[in-house]
Amino acid sequence: MNPGRAEQGGRVPVTVVVVSYQSASSIGETLESIGRCRAEGLVRCVVVDNNSTDGTQDLVRRRAPWARLIEGAHNVGFARGCNVGLD
Repeated sequence: MNPGRAEQGGRVPVTVVVVSYQSASSIGETLESIGRCRAEGLVRCVVVDNNSTDGTQDLVRRRAPWARLIEGAHNVGFARGCNVGLD
């Protein structure tokens, strides 16, 4: 038996990394879905924004104050954004 699973009652905590760029028009639904999963305390959310200029960062701050927001100085792309979110 995996001791980590036993401590969580058989459930494993996860970190969701959302990489965004100019996503103000679509990220809200994603954050709402993640927010619903947070109720049991097993989900942590990290949003890595690739220097959006469309208000994505402000939207994340307003709609998901529980999420960790990493504001990139430039667009590092999806793969690197995922790595940044897991560091």
